[in-house]
Amino acid sequence: MYGRKNIVVDPYAYAVGVNGLRGAIVDLQSTNPLGFEMDRYVKLNSNVDAVIYEVSIRDFTIDSTSNVNLNGKFLGLTEENTSYEGVETALSHIKDFGITHLQIMPMYDFSYKSVDEKYPLDKYNWGYDPQNYNCPEGSYSINPFSPKSRITELKN
Repeated sequence: MYGRKNIVVDPYAYAVGVNGLRGAIVDLQSTNPLGFEMDRYVKLNSNVDAVIYEVSIRDFTIDSTSNVNLNGKFLGLTEENTSYEGVETALSHIKDFGITHLQIMPMYDFSYKSVDEKYPLDKYNWGYDPQNYNCPEGSYSINPFSPKSRITELKN
């Protein structure tokens, strides 16, 4: 409508603030965790050798029996030395299965209408309502207010 102003986030933004309502400019190199450049893809002899597993960041560690400190967060999934009744949890559990490829269910920024990143446990959503396709979901971050933290934690 003429004479009306709308504030929008660049659809190609890589970083956003809380609830994805404002874009941010971030040097992506500065979000690389220690050793990130050394990471390599799994090389397989044949495509049929791939063992693919699908995971939801939140669901995989949200239950207290996962024994991770950061339940439902990107960093919770990467915690080491976690177990329940002698069975490893988090990524160690996935590795123990012999998984070669991990498909992460939606982890891009969900609509603020379905998940309020300030209060992520108040509503539940798997994320099939994207708001910012190129940005990590803030409810999976320990600091959804920090665009840089979201990216660094996802890279971890």
